[in-house]
Amino acid sequence: VDAEVLKHCDGSIEIPQFGMKHSLNISVAAGIVLWEIAGKGFHMDFTQKR
Repeated sequence: VDAEVLKHCDGSIEIPQFGMKHSLNISVAAGIVLWEIAGKGFHMDFTQKR
């Protein structure tokens, strides 16, 4: 990701990769991140406040 884009971000993560691939499909990357979050017992409240 370009440095200009990163300066507008609140944070970033890196998913370690081995072998010849140097990028992941966004759906695969999101799945990996969500799996890691769920494994750490992170729970979000998605109920809408009115």
